[in-house]
Amino acid sequence: MGGGPYGAPPAGPYGPPGYPPSPYPGFSPVDPEIASLRNKTITALVINCVSVFTCCFALGIPGAIVAGIAMSKVNTEPFRARQLLRWAWGLLIANVVVAILVVVAYIALIASSEDWSNY
Repeated sequence: MGGGPYGAPPAGPYGPPGYPPSPYPGFSPVDPEIASLRNKTITALVINCVSVFTCCFALGIPGAIVAGIAMSKVNTEPFRARQLLRWAWGLLIANVVVAILVVVAYIALIASSEDWSNY
């Protein structure tokens, strides 16, 4: 019957024998799709935070908040996290568009002024 004089080893509480226990307590394999979504939310959060300081507009703050909320939902509600991630990227794009419009308006203001020595 195999297993030597003592018979087959009993099945443990974590499944059939033959699989070594995880070296890290509480560690479970992560779905690649979830890992990818987590990486995308981290990227959106970092870029939105950077845009707050570089573009100096308030649209970066809501984008960072939405990306943070998306990060909290990656493991529990991946579909909702994807929706929030789209909003975070949309707010980032809006932030950049507003920054470009402000720069263009400033350049137009300078070009339309009669005396350039003030700038």
